[in-house]
Amino acid sequence: MQADGAFDLTVILPADRFETIQEIMASLGKQAGRKRLEIVIAAPSAEHLTLPDDVKDGFGAIRVVEVGEGAFAHLHEARAAAVRAVSAPIVVFGETHSFPEPGWQEALLEAHRGPWAAVGPAMVNGNPESAISWSGFLLDYGPWIERGEPGPRSRIPGHNGAFKRDELLQYGDGLTDMMISDTLLTDDLVRRGRQLYFAPAARTRHVNVSQPRAWISERFAAGREFASARSLEWSTARRLGFAAASPLIPAVRGYRAIGDVRRIGRVPGLGLRIVPALVASLLISAAGECLGYLRGSSDRAVERLTEIEVHRLRYARSDR
Repeated sequence: MQADGAFDLTVILPADRFETIQEIMASLGKQAGRKRLEIVIAAPSAEHLTLPDDVKDGFGAIRVVEVGEGAFAHLHEARAAAVRAVSAPIVVFGETHSFPEPGWQEALLEAHRGPWAAVGPAMVNGNPESAISWSGFLLDYGPWIERGEPGPRSRIPGHNGAFKRDELLQYGDGLTDMMISDTLLTDDLVRRGRQLYFAPAARTRHVNVSQPRAWISERFAAGREFASARSLEWSTARRLGFAAASPLIPAVRGYRAIGDVRRIGRVPGLGLRIVPALVASLLISAAGECLGYLRGSSDRAVERLTEIEVHRLRYARSDR
């Protein structure tokens, strides 16, 4: 797929300093089409984002969008602001801890020749020796882990997904609220009659939280913020009903996770060691969701999620 302008694809990255994105920039620099790749960095300020010349020269363009400390603490605001600055027709919501493998760019662009509003890549566990890592990875990315046939899907991973820019811009000012949860965005696209596609030839290596304290904090906060975003327009009665039903969440999500494990096969080197971490992840997330339905969002939870999201490599053990 060729763009009308200078770039085929834009990757949006949230970052506070160059060191935060140094590893993913190296990964993106291995793409064959990197000279037609635009990087848009959503940053609280540009003060600490001086890029080495060899990094800048490796891509079609690198832009820094200053969003301020407040928006950066709420990454959905930072990402939405960055969308309005992109030049390419395809936009990827990149992560500082997800590293595209060679051929990723070409596979996404090839898939976008079709009528798809968004294309999702195959996800590869970047620190596979940890049971905690696998527990979060299965719950967040289970349907798209490595194996699978290409084709239309009802959902794709919103983070790491490649979206047609025009589809995002059609939301106007409403894009910010839609970005609170990547699931909200993809579900709404489907609701509006758009089509999604899974392209397993596009692979990205995703590093997951594996330090126990950070893992508990992330699982709980993510559950709370997901429930808060999902129920933003709900009545009090509906919120209370979902809160009351939250003890059922581990069973429902656990059943799906078991299906994903069966599909991808035995997790090498882990066996049954993954079960306690997976069960704990389900219970912690469900507790967070219950609180999210009852109390809504928490600034402290959002700030903690942002810290772990942007600086994920600090919270992953060195087994990756």
